Amino acid sequence: MDKTDIHPVSKPGYYAILPAAVRYDDRLRPNGKLLYAEITALASRDGYCWADNAFFAQNFGVTERCVQRLLVQLEGYGYIEVETVQNGNQVQRAERRIW
Repeated sequence: MDKTDIHPVSKPGYYAILPAAVRYDDRLRPNGKLLYAEITALASRDGYCWADNAFFAQNFGVTERCVQRLLVQLEGYGYIEVETVQNGNQVQRAERRIW
C-alpha cells in the first residue's frame, strides 16, 4: 500500500504540537513524544483525542501493547489525562478520551 491509498481519516492533516517540556523530557521514549504530538493533532478537531490503541499502533507500526505503555508513561508524568466515558447502554463499549 502506498501513501495515496491511505484514507484521510487514518492520517489526519492537522498540525501537531510538541511543547519543549515534552520534547526535552529525558524520561520519555522518542515514540512517546511522537504519540503526544499525534494526540495534540487529533485533539485539535474535537478538543480531545478519540483514537484507540489500534489506531495508533497501525499508524506508527508498533503493537497496541507498546501504545498502552507509552500512554501510561505520558499520563504518569502528567502530560495527558485519560478519561473513560460510559455510554448509557452497558452493551456498548465505553469511549476513551485523551486530554
